[in-house]
Amino acid sequence: MACNPENRSAFVVGFVTGINAVLVVPLGNSSFRFYGGPAADLRLVSLAIGLNHPRDFTGNIDFDAQLQTDAIREYFWEKGRWFMPVTGFGFDFPLNEKFLIGFDVRTWFPVYKLWTHDDVPAIDGWRFGAGFRITILN
Repeated sequence: MACNPENRSAFVVGFVTGINAVLVVPLGNSSFRFYGGPAADLRLVSLAIGLNHPRDFTGNIDFDAQLQTDAIREYFWEKGRWFMPVTGFGFDFPLNEKFLIGFDVRTWFPVYKLWTHDDVPAIDGWRFGAGFRITILN
């Protein structure tokens, strides 16, 4: 979540990666791809830069940046919140004799919501992506 500098405690950097099985269906000169598999939402959580005032480290979770950062890190890594299976599809079209051009649409599912029962909006945790690709033919 973006926030104003006076309301920050943690800096979070995320990286989503996974392994996919791919099914390619030829359609004349074009092809359709369907894929899916397990993925992980890996997050590095550190104390926000520039926190050094005594009021930033009070020992009270409501105001202490280090305690809040630790709580954020624990939240992201507990109860399998990092597990995000992905599925998607795409099409490839011939650009010329040596290249294909294509696009993909992907969805990462927050399956952890099935067992965590967090009191958050239904859309929270979902990831959606779209991309273009160029394939070099042999």
